[in-house]
Amino acid sequence: VCQLTQKNRSSMCMDVRRGQKSEIQAISGAVAQAAAQMGLEAPYNTALTRLLAALDAHQGQRSTIFQPSAC
Repeated sequence: VCQLTQKNRSSMCMDVRRGQKSEIQAISGAVAQAAAQMGLEAPYNTALTRLLAALDAHQGQRSTIFQPSAC
């Protein structure tokens, strides 16, 4: 499986590379929100959501903020 999919690229990483809004809120943000509704914490999902939301807020400046080379 690893060999067959080694050239695949994450859709979220490709969004970031293209300067498009990521789907982080729908994925990781939903996990953090569901956890909060159950009285639980999801610190990694919350942090990831906040980090990528900051990138989304600076779409035109991505080239100077973040250049993912591994996607």
